[in-house]
Amino acid sequence: MQINVRFLDKRILKYFYEEKEWIERIHFLRKSFDYHKNVNILMFDSVDELSRFKGKKVPPWVIGTYEENSIIILDYKLWKDRGVGTFNQILVHELAHVIIHNSTKYPCPIWINEGMAMYFARQIVSDQDTEDICDFEDIYKIDFSNPNIYRISSYVINLIITKYGIDNTILRLKTASEFYNDYIFGKDNVNKLLLQIRNSKI
Repeated sequence: MQINVRFLDKRILKYFYEEKEWIERIHFLRKSFDYHKNVNILMFDSVDELSRFKGKKVPPWVIGTYEENSIIILDYKLWKDRGVGTFNQILVHELAHVIIHNSTKYPCPIWINEGMAMYFARQIVSDQDTEDICDFEDIYKIDFSNPNIYRISSYVINLIITKYGIDNTILRLKTASEFYNDYIFGKDNVNKLLLQIRNSKI
């Protein structure tokens, strides 16, 4: 089973192979998007070091990010007690961003990008915890200034995948040209799916 990743720091191997089931998860992600190019994985010892590499100030809460065909991640020992997930969850999350970036014809909206990354990384969000914060009128206005962006994005993407299936969701993601009015990802369809959930609870 080929996963086509280049570990540019030997420390990554130790963390990666502690959870071998993630090899299959990476394979599933790549197969789902039919994306098989090599992806580099770099590790840094601090946010300052990461900022110097990126050539710009990186927010102190960042533990991983990505570029064209590379995943950039902080050493796991620096953030493993933050409760944000395991090393491999963050690795797969960022790999999903790399693959989505290189597989879509048009720029992917933030909430779709983050929701899909969380889906593949198995960063599970409780429906009960999330329904109360899905009171927005336009999901396309949600950005990183919203502290609930990850929970909202994950919840809505899971609703979409449940209704349309993962294969149809990915196919539409790769080919959609105008997400806002799209029949799957569009604002009106998202609001319709959320309304159906609310009505089912009554």
